[in-house]
Amino acid sequence: MSSTTETARGSALAIFAVSLTVLLGAGALALDTGMMVLERRDQQNAADAAAMAGARYVTTDKAKARSAATDVASANGFTHGVSDANVLVEVPPTSGDFATWPNAIRVQITTNRPSILGAVMGFLNWPVSSTATAASL
Repeated sequence: MSSTTETARGSALAIFAVSLTVLLGAGALALDTGMMVLERRDQQNAADAAAMAGARYVTTDKAKARSAATDVASANGFTHGVSDANVLVEVPPTSGDFATWPNAIRVQITTNRPSILGAVMGFLNWPVSSTATAASL
């Protein structure tokens, strides 16, 4: 027969194990979500700048518009094929609200953000994507 003290010790261990799991999950959610938001903001800034750079040339030279957009995205840390980054430049856009505009450019940047604490719970990476469209009238 076990005493009340031994039963309390066993309960404390079970409560600690459950609490540690919940705390680790909350930490993973907070840290990984914060890092995803930061990555998305950086991507959106790069996509916006790339679309604006490409829009400057979209009426005169579509190849130069693509090149300018790609160069600006690379200057902001998003080079197609490097560090799992995918940079898609469309002149004119093939989808979205501006698909019918001949003088528009669409830049989409997609990456997979590695998980920090979420990897412990089975989430190895998170897809992050941003899109920007600009036009020249």
